[in-house]
Amino acid sequence: MDSLPAPAHGQRSLWLWTCLVTLLGLILLQPRPAAAGPVDPGLAALVAEALAANPELAAAETRWRASLHRVVPAGTLPDPMLSFALDDYPSSTFSSGETSMAGQLVRLSQSLPFPGKLAAKAEAASKETRWYQGLYDDARLGLARQVKEAWYDLVLQEQSLLVVDRMVLLADTVIAQAESQYRVGRAGQARVVEAQMSRTELLEQRIGLVQMRDSALAALNALRNQPPDTVVATPAALAEPELPGSLGDLQAAGERRPLLAAYQGAIDSLEAMRRQAELDRLPDFSVGLGYRFRDPSPMDDGRDTVSAEIGLTVPIFQERRSEAIAEAEANLTRARQELADARNRVRLGIHDAYLQVERSRQLLALYRAGLVIQARHALDAALAELRVGGGDLGMVLAGLRGLYRLELEVQRLLAEEGKAVARLEAEAGVTPEVGGDL
Repeated sequence: MDSLPAPAHGQRSLWLWTCLVTLLGLILLQPRPAAAGPVDPGLAALVAEALAANPELAAAETRWRASLHRVVPAGTLPDPMLSFALDDYPSSTFSSGETSMAGQLVRLSQSLPFPGKLAAKAEAASKETRWYQGLYDDARLGLARQVKEAWYDLVLQEQSLLVVDRMVLLADTVIAQAESQYRVGRAGQARVVEAQMSRTELLEQRIGLVQMRDSALAALNALRNQPPDTVVATPAALAEPELPGSLGDLQAAGERRPLLAAYQGAIDSLEAMRRQAELDRLPDFSVGLGYRFRDPSPMDDGRDTVSAEIGLTVPIFQERRSEAIAEAEANLTRARQELADARNRVRLGIHDAYLQVERSRQLLALYRAGLVIQARHALDAALAELRVGGGDLGMVLAGLRGLYRLELEVQRLLAEEGKAVARLEAEAGVTPEVGGDL
């Protein structure tokens, strides 16, 4: 560095003024987070794409629609039985004309479950469809939340890269200042090396941010069923999302969440299955009609005959039926317990997400109103002193690092708040892209 020629005094002053103006422009004109507003239209479009193309969600819808086809068969009578028999033929000659009862028998029979059994079975199948429908509707909420979280992760990394790039330009200017002061003996070589190391650390962090950005992009595209490297447009700055409602309103909306409706559908289905198990204690019936074609014999002229029958099962093995009823009762109790647990988890999720949003907002207000402004002013002052030949290069570097950390933290808090709002919408079932509301 000793071999570098020092610029003339007038050139150096002009150069320092140019550096200072550049620094102040980078600091003061950098993008600011937008005010709170509705969901970014680009994000809403990404959610719509995922809802239309996500294969896991499509499978959940198919399971629900497949369950609809079980209702009609469950409430339908079994098929009748048509049989044909050669009856009362002598084994020695196998001739129909030798005995009076020999003939061909055609018989049609139908089994009839005890009244109420088919209705209970059909009701159980019908209520079970609500379980699958609720899971599908809740999966839509979950997918919308995943898309939003992946989008906020992507935008966070993009904004963090912009912060790093600004700080690298600032570091370049500080390095130039340090080299200039080193030439005239106002700074030691250690300060120059320290400034260069600060720039290298920024470049190292940039490499990690690029990797995290690419991973976030791939995750977002996977939810949309797109190739990992499909380009997604991001906004110039993150905006604070609006809260979907008060905590009380969101808790009330959470009681209508599709997940809870799914559990209620499962309970209703199991109640119908319990009634079906209780009805199995009662006998089933069968009815039948027969027609015998007879040939003339030495005993009579072979008139055809008609027969009718009715039968019923004898449910004597009641222990098996008692066990089936006990199993149905246990399953019903389990489903009610699972509903209570799901309701508790929904309430906790709403409360926790709401508190997380409030925390992020309070920290953002603190950073914007105090810490970030103070860090910028401190750096401005240190740079101004450095410009006139005073000040401490170490203070400038410390101010640069401090502003960098604060700028990254602001972006992180904005993304954290957006993800918390997405979680809050999903927990309460009020995601606007899915049609939820208070």
